[in-house]
Amino acid sequence: MYILPQYENDVMVALKRDENYVLMKTYSRNAGSRGRFFIDAEKLSQWMDNYDISDFWDKDGGNILRITWNRTKGEFIIQMWWMSSTTNGKLSGVLQTVEIDAWTFGAVLVRNEWTRVLCKPGNNAQVKFIWTESANNVLRKIQKDKQMKRALCKAFARGCLAWPNTEITMYDDFSKGSFFFRTNDGICGGLILHRGIHDNMSYSVHT
Repeated sequence: MYILPQYENDVMVALKRDENYVLMKTYSRNAGSRGRFFIDAEKLSQWMDNYDISDFWDKDGGNILRITWNRTKGEFIIQMWWMSSTTNGKLSGVLQTVEIDAWTFGAVLVRNEWTRVLCKPGNNAQVKFIWTESANNVLRKIQKDKQMKRALCKAFARGCLAWPNTEITMYDDFSKGSFFFRTNDGICGGLILHRGIHDNMSYSVHT
């Protein structure tokens, strides 16, 4: 049995959503540049609706991907087996394992720009998001609207609701494209979509 070398140093992960796929690349000092891995976007979105039931598996060429939900830390554990063939026909490659918080990972599914995350070993996610079915329905509608996707993307980039050591449950809101939320310590509020002049859109947190 060939055991793939694992690298525990910092790994830069780049993710981007397009129409049919989520593209992923990685870079680390020891393993170098890896990718890109094409993840079936529809299959991943379906799994995200019930990610706490089973692991997500995908394959691209000879490369293998596994995503596991860590309920305790509120993050997704992504394992990537980057494989290649040697001149004598044997397989070689590396195994990389990274941890990405739910907020950042969920943002990838609603944006079409590169998201880059520096993953450090043992770096626990500070916030845990629970997406109800009603909140997932809002995300699906946002995904079909370019302006709303861009506005939500900017909210993620600003770190909206990135509150340390907090569990946040997301629901739909009566306002189109907006979310109601409740934290584990009783704070309620909304991530509200605002429409400005020339139909410019932005999100802000209301408590």
